[in-house]
Amino acid sequence: MIRVRVSTIEQFRKVCLTDWATEAELSAYLRAGQEGEANWKMRAGTAFHHCLDNPEGTCLPEVREHWSGGFGFPADYIAAQLEDLGPGQREVTARKRFDLTADCPWLRCMVEVKGTADFACGLGLADDKTKFSTPAPQDYENSLQWRWYLHLFDAWSFQYRLHPFKDPAGGERGLCIPRGEPLTFNLYRYDDLEADCLFWLVELLCWAKTARLLYCLETSYKP
Repeated sequence: MIRVRVSTIEQFRKVCLTDWATEAELSAYLRAGQEGEANWKMRAGTAFHHCLDNPEGTCLPEVREHWSGGFGFPADYIAAQLEDLGPGQREVTARKRFDLTADCPWLRCMVEVKGTADFACGLGLADDKTKFSTPAPQDYENSLQWRWYLHLFDAWSFQYRLHPFKDPAGGERGLCIPRGEPLTFNLYRYDDLEADCLFWLVELLCWAKTARLLYCLETSYKP
């Protein structure tokens, strides 16, 4: 079984369409099992999600802050975000399997794509991102993340929630102070969404075969 994360397909798109993502980085990412080395901004984002997922377990009432992994966030900010989202499920994973042998006749198995949504409620999904620079919606409009998530979850709308923070008081860890309200915007399902998703999946698989990295995605394949 070939297993691909949505984040891997998006990283491949960036290699193809931006001037800063590189094939070398993508190759290293695949060899590491579709796991990348986290910098402090990524660790802060993970901590923020943990605070939203487990507000009671991360709250320090005496200082009115939530802390996780060395990063802190004001308790009133966390409470406001949870209230704004309302009831729903957090950290929900979806998987779909595809038979792509018509496009890739050399494939010997099904392809499974996996994605985990930060928040799901009915036909709507939401994704929270910490930003330590000026948030820009245009950075996300071309992303495959929201397209694939709508496809995997059979959802209708996807909301990005960009949270602007000042750099932590302690440098690469510490208390993160909001720089204002989160920037939110919605993206929606459209007629050719599935075709766009599958196009990039097929392109990734063809590249991985040419780069002799298909074994990184297929558990039973030996290089």
